[in-house]
Amino acid sequence: MFLACLYGFFFVSLGWQWVGLLRELFTRGKINEIMLGIVDFISYISVVIMIDMMYKLKKYSFLTLIGLGFGFLAFLLPKAIKFFFRGFHILLEYPLEGFSFFVFLTIFISVGIYTEKKI
Repeated sequence: MFLACLYGFFFVSLGWQWVGLLRELFTRGKINEIMLGIVDFISYISVVIMIDMMYKLKKYSFLTLIGLGFGFLAFLLPKAIKFFFRGFHILLEYPLEGFSFFVFLTIFISVGIYTEKKI
């Protein structure tokens, strides 16, 4: 859906300049009528796709945001697991540094939660 919207935006913003250039080449006799018809058809279809995608995004915007949120969480979950187990590995290998890592982590999370509830 996003790629179709991006494709449509590309052809609307840049496509009309190419259509004008190809029309100019057609009037000079540099390209044939079939090529010009193909370019007109592609530029028309891209506008239709873009408008259709805009309506679909407006209609299903809440579901799109939920999907993006789940995708973002799925992207960050392995990094969060790796971050936690690095701290745990430091705790096992160097106990004082690992303990300070978890203390600082707990302090920063607690301050974040406290300021969020205050605001």
